[in-house]
Amino acid sequence: MTITPVRRRLSLAAVSATGAAALLASLALAPGVTASATTTAPVSAGAVAAAAASTPLKGTLLLTPGAYDATTKKARGSYFRMILPGGTDAYFTNNDSLAADKTYTLFVPGSDGGLKLGSYQEPVTPAFVNGDAQTGKIIRPLKFAGIYFTQTTAPVDAQNGQATPAPSLSVTGNHVTGNTSAWTSGWNSIYFNQGSPKPDGSYPGFTKAVNGTYDKKTHAYEIVWYSQIVGGPFNNFTGYWHLQGTLADGTIGLATATSKIKVKKGKTVTVKVTATNWTEKALAKSKITVKAPKTLKLAAKSKKATVAKLKLAGSKVVKVKLRVGKKAKPGKHKVKLTWAVGGKKVTKTVTVTVKKK
Repeated sequence: MTITPVRRRLSLAAVSATGAAALLASLALAPGVTASATTTAPVSAGAVAAAAASTPLKGTLLLTPGAYDATTKKARGSYFRMILPGGTDAYFTNNDSLAADKTYTLFVPGSDGGLKLGSYQEPVTPAFVNGDAQTGKIIRPLKFAGIYFTQTTAPVDAQNGQATPAPSLSVTGNHVTGNTSAWTSGWNSIYFNQGSPKPDGSYPGFTKAVNGTYDKKTHAYEIVWYSQIVGGPFNNFTGYWHLQGTLADGTIGLATATSKIKVKKGKTVTVKVTATNWTEKALAKSKITVKAPKTLKLAAKSKKATVAKLKLAGSKVVKVKLRVGKKAKPGKHKVKLTWAVGGKKVTKTVTVTVKKK
């Protein structure tokens, strides 16, 4: 269903009273579960043990832009949907969405690239101009029902004045849990808390805990949560939030296609190395240095390989060519590859076996 946008110049009180009534009156509630009362998620002994074994994630959750495939009718990347009051599979239609299915609002990363963990991304001043949100740190402002909205985080919840912790995630195995209490939507000069749990630790209505996955090798993550709106013109609507992308945790990565390789005396062997930038900035052109035992008789030109400039979360496959001397000693040799850039350093060891013949 579609909704006519609330007029921009209404006061917050007027929007809360008349806007909500008009909006809700225009909707037919979907059959299904009725919204439950406010609850606080129970903590089991198992959950306590899992929390103790979990590892906190740090850095910035870089967002993969949202996209929608009209053929498969599936969205990917980062986006959100708004569930109608009382519904479980009935969604608000945003006619300003760029997706073929207008119930999906697709995100475009903001100036920070995504959501920062352990710190806040507060609204700029002014936060709104004629009702349109101005902050573009986490995501770029996007039109929703004719008015630009955005996402911010702050130490004090703009809707109810309660203190909120900075966004945090932890991983146990590959399973992610977390706290997004500070996640706030700004639209039409109004703020809506859309975190989970809410600032007071509760899970009202359809609000559900943050849940997702994280790959420690690739830094790829995917998280989702539900947050029911309490108060304002969208009272009892529920936001479904889907964030996907790469975690930039201030590190760099070096991976080889293989850790073992064979070569004949006097021949050249190529080691394919993938250099990845997980820092929170672009990296300048750099070098991978090669350190090998003298018994390998490695040619001087084999001592370095160039890594081109790397954008945020970018990767490059670098071919490190090792020319083994004609008098190299047969057997196994440990070759150390080191990549140092931007104050970071990482090493990888490859075993090179020189054949007797």
